[in-house]
Amino acid sequence: MPDITIDLKPLFKKLEDKQYCIIKLPDVFPSYDIGSDLDIFCYDIQDISKIILSNIQGFITSDLKIQITDNNTQIHIDIIHNNKIHFRFDLYGALPFYKNVKIKEAFFSSVIENNSLVSKGSSKIKVPGLIDESILRYIEY
Repeated sequence: MPDITIDLKPLFKKLEDKQYCIIKLPDVFPSYDIGSDLDIFCYDIQDISKIILSNIQGFITSDLKIQITDNNTQIHIDIIHNNKIHFRFDLYGALPFYKNVKIKEAFFSSVIENNSLVSKGSSKIKVPGLIDESILRYIEY
């Protein structure tokens, strides 16, 4: 059976003009590990999810299926292979709830607005600035 790989580069080309920020960008990006996810903060999760879905449709075969979970301020787009998550896009339209620390809602906008553009492969990706990334890693710890 051939390996299944989703090319993420064209997707992020389509997202260049959108307001988003990838939290904890994996070192292997634009490759990915099976079962991993991308956490994406964005203002319009519906719009970003439509772009993702239109981009990944070409990769869906009888071996893969898409499962979407929409919780109003968070959308999971799961690509399922053999009843297991092959890859997940985890879109956040607001800060996730952190049980050990209180974070002002404005931090979410700050992360998106103060993003840094990094080049990975032939892709330009929006990630949090160094301070925001450090804060996010700390509060998730």
